[in-house]
Amino acid sequence: PKDDVIILDARNVYESRVGYFSVDGVPTLLTNTRKYSSLPSVMESNFKHLAGKHVFMYCTGGVRCEQASVCLQAMAGSTKWSDLQKPKGVYQLEGGIQKYLEQYGTAQEVTNNLNERSLDDCSSCRQQENNCLYKGKNFVFDPRRTDGVVGRPEEGPTGNCLVCQIPHDDYDNGHAPCEKKEARCCRCRILILVCNQCRMNRVRCWGEAESEDKVDIFCGEKECVNQGNILEQAEIVTA
Repeated sequence: PKDDVIILDARNVYESRVGYFSVDGVPTLLTNTRKYSSLPSVMESNFKHLAGKHVFMYCTGGVRCEQASVCLQAMAGSTKWSDLQKPKGVYQLEGGIQKYLEQYGTAQEVTNNLNERSLDDCSSCRQQENNCLYKGKNFVFDPRRTDGVVGRPEEGPTGNCLVCQIPHDDYDNGHAPCEKKEARCCRCRILILVCNQCRMNRVRCWGEAESEDKVDIFCGEKECVNQGNILEQAEIVTA
């Protein structure tokens, strides 16, 4: 039964903003951290969501959740767990999102050409998309910023512009990451999602020249909320 299952995203907030596992009837806990050292505290503050569940965790390549699964099992066997029911099982995605999308994802160049191809030509694409449980982009720590293989592209971006809330998932606003023109909070400098129109006409990101026509943008709605460093910023999402 799905009511005793939960998915745990062990990555940082700027990674899960652009893509995560989304399964019908199964909640996903987005830990929304900024660094790995915060993950144990976030898991501890969410014991009530993990108690009595089969916990399926994942990360980009499998290394982080390998460490996190050991940490969670150790906490479940300690006095920290209190009177709550222990997890029924703790599992990790072998090879992480990277390996998963190699099998079930859709290449970005194919995604960009979907509208130019007939439905018959795209039958194999549809089959891959329908079987894929990952939605959106896979953030990577190399010059690409995100992997060229995505999940369920027909559903659109998982992220939203921080200003106008339209769907948006490009930190670099069309620029190559090596140009260093990514959108960042004016105070804490974390990566944020700002659509092209808002960035062009309404807000100034960290590192950009000041302008009388624009206001500084922060990682919160009106101010810097030190995104990724606050335990309460973890969230549960459902498909």
